[in-house]
Amino acid sequence: NVQSIRIERLKSIASEYSPEAVFNELLLVCGRKETKDPMLKFINAPARLEFLTAVALVQNFEGVDVCPNYAVDDEGLPTFTASGGMADIECHDKLTDDLVEVTLITSRKQVNDEMLPISRHLEEARRTNANTYSIFVAPSLHQDTKRYVSWVKFNESLDILAFAIEDFLQVLSQYSSFDDFVTA
Repeated sequence: NVQSIRIERLKSIASEYSPEAVFNELLLVCGRKETKDPMLKFINAPARLEFLTAVALVQNFEGVDVCPNYAVDDEGLPTFTASGGMADIECHDKLTDDLVEVTLITSRKQVNDEMLPISRHLEEARRTNANTYSIFVAPSLHQDTKRYVSWVKFNESLDILAFAIEDFLQVLSQYSSFDDFVTA
């Protein structure tokens, strides 16, 4: 089963790497800098961002089912990013379902390429669970993305929590519960 191989490897890496090492690798990939890690250097940057974000979520939130959707090899390592039409990472907690989207895009393309699909996915997911949130993480947030997040909250009551990577890492380290994180 591909999903069990993916989850098994994710948990293995989460226990092998320190949270600080994962945070540092996330900063490297978002800064478009090469890693020296012998395993991570063979994962392309977009897939590495998804993988490391999933690892950070596993490390920081107990009791959360973190289900990444990136393609994996037979050892559970990412080979490509999640395909379109689904969240990069799905997180399931006692109270909430959360859709996590990550990107290396920093330009105004964030709105068309990321925000519009995120809104559609969130609206669809809320039909089955009203306590569904979306989390968006990028190296930096374009001003148009910030405006869109405010607009979609006001106009459609959709909760998209958008973070630049450094802010995301800071917030991750402040909460031990995913429920607290998304409802803060």
